[in-house]
Amino acid sequence: MILNKVIKNQKELEVLSPCRIGFLGGSFNPIHEGHIAIADYSLENFVDYIAFCPHSHHPEKREILEPIEHRINMMLILKSISKYSQRIFIIHPSFIHGIHYAKFITLCEQLKEKNINSSVICGADCFSLPYYPDLCQLDHYIGIRGVYYCEEEIISKIKGKTVFFRTPYTTLSSTKIRTKLSEKRADSTHENLRQYIMDNNLFQNTYFTT
Repeated sequence: MILNKVIKNQKELEVLSPCRIGFLGGSFNPIHEGHIAIADYSLENFVDYIAFCPHSHHPEKREILEPIEHRINMMLILKSISKYSQRIFIIHPSFIHGIHYAKFITLCEQLKEKNINSSVICGADCFSLPYYPDLCQLDHYIGIRGVYYCEEEIISKIKGKTVFFRTPYTTLSSTKIRTKLSEKRADSTHENLRQYIMDNNLFQNTYFTT
């Protein structure tokens, strides 16, 4: 089945028509339960499928990113905890070239012609970043509430429908996960994910309790 593998070209997406896909981008270094909660909520309320879109690089995180194939493998491991795991898939960055927003907008337009509508899923903080004005022309945003951001101001910038919600993992981040690992507090990391990190010696200066 298509959703059991990593998507590497547009034709693999087009076979899902008609549907709405929620695109959730990030470094996923590593993926965590908060990402899964976002996916589950979006699937329950707004979209038919979730596409995790890991960045192949990040201008502010190049020094700490693990190789993309390891991050994809960790995503495949953790998505299994979702009750909607068969409706969550991963888009390989070679397809949309990581943080290449012009190409992503073109992809959404082409998918719409195939009766596939797109939703962008992001945190409220993303709307302060310089590349988001280009993405604001898309028709549906699903935002994760942030304490220091004005939802009304954000909504005024968006062309289409915008909805906001809060997850039980609002304060969880990949940075905090890495910090916990480095401080020997890996107990909160999902067992299978923790094992993969140990087996592949990921995240330098990371230690685990036995």
